Amino acid sequence: MAASLYFTTGQVANQLSASQAQIRALCESGAIKSESTPGHQFRIPGEEVERLKRTGLPEMPRPLPQDGAPAAKNYRLRNGLPVLMAKPSMEVTSAVDQVAVTESLLSRRRLELELADVEDQFEARAAAKAERQVELERVDRARRDEHERVKWLRESEEIAMGRVHADVPAHLRLIAMEAVRQRLELLTPIPTPQVTAEVIDAVLEVELGAFFRLADIETVMSQMRNALPYDVQGSDETVKSALTAAGDVLLEAVSANVRVGMDRLRSVAKRAVDGVIAAFCHEERCQRQLNDRWWLNVSRFPAAQQPAAVAAIATALRALPPGASSRDMSAARDEALQPFHAAVQRARVEEEARVEAERRRAEERRYRNSLISPLSLYLLRLRVRHVRSSYRRDPNGA
Repeated sequence: MAASLYFTTGQVANQLSASQAQIRALCESGAIKSESTPGHQFRIPGEEVERLKRTGLPEMPRPLPQDGAPAAKNYRLRNGLPVLMAKPSMEVTSAVDQVAVTESLLSRRRLELELADVEDQFEARAAAKAERQVELERVDRARRDEHERVKWLRESEEIAMGRVHADVPAHLRLIAMEAVRQRLELLTPIPTPQVTAEVIDAVLEVELGAFFRLADIETVMSQMRNALPYDVQGSDETVKSALTAAGDVLLEAVSANVRVGMDRLRSVAKRAVDGVIAAFCHEERCQRQLNDRWWLNVSRFPAAQQPAAVAAIATALRALPPGASSRDMSAARDEALQPFHAAVQRARVEEEARVEAERRRAEERRYRNSLISPLSLYLLRLRVRHVRSSYRRDPNGA
């Protein structure tokens, strides 16, 4: 458990905006909790100081008046002299002596309080001086450490610059030195000279390894260029893609391990080139299939839909991995044509529905005509008969 903190009367007086004498008087009366040092100086616990900050300073307690004590009288001056408060007697003389003793004791107490204040001030001044001394030592130590670190960084950069070959291009030297500086700044505390040299060599190896192995990289890329198939060499774009892929993986391999062997370099380069060749062969095969109108089998679709169907087949074929079988290509084609087959089927169904509706409307017209014709003939006959009968009754048209 941590020890409690104690404050002097001067410190408490500063915190509570009170006089040091007032704080001592409250400690003597017991109104404030305090402890006494061997030198009879008051020390106030931190908890009590916090309580006083919340509640404020208490009133100074006073003793109750004694039974039988005379009532207090105000001193009055007569002709500039104080009036006696009692007749001269042994009791009065004894009381005066007691007052003198009390005043002497009070003076001694005041001197003790002033002495304690001075001691507190000396203690505070000594503590402040000690703190300033510690801070000065810390600043001085930090300054010395910074000086040593700057000196070490400069010496390390000189060592790194001396280990960079003169044939290294200027931009690569700048990159390497920047990498060395950044790596050294991360090292805390300053490492030993041996560790510093190892770090510098490692950084230079990582940054300049590709340059030192540039001749080996060019040799492997030339071998990969000569090993390309004849039909691939006829495509400048494919050759460029293959060599670019080989160069990328070679630089990555050398950056990871500058001492990687030639067999490993050939292996990673061949793997990258084989991937480009496989993609080229797959594209050629897809193009042959797209040029085969019989294999595409899009003639059943309307002429307006055939280009979209061919484009869908091309997208499906190119999405297949290199080396896909003919069955996989046929399956991809059929799947790509499914929406077009569905559209043709919907159009066929709609056309059949339209024809059937037209046929039904024609049948309804014929049926209505078959019903209306006999009725019209019957009404016409009735009309003729009516006209004839009317003529017979009145030949003159009356």
